[in-house]
Amino acid sequence: GKGISLHRFDQLGRGILPCEYWLDDRHRLLMVTSMNKAYILDDHAEKAIR
Repeated sequence: GKGISLHRFDQLGRGILPCEYWLDDRHRLLMVTSMNKAYILDDHAEKAIR
């Protein structure tokens, strides 16, 4: 398969939960992780829950 480049941005600071944001080369959000939760972009997710 073809690999893609990922970019990670960390959000840290006082009074907020630490988060990691993962983006592709076109700066589209692919995944957000925070503590023990992950939110993953899936174009087919909406169809899957119907």
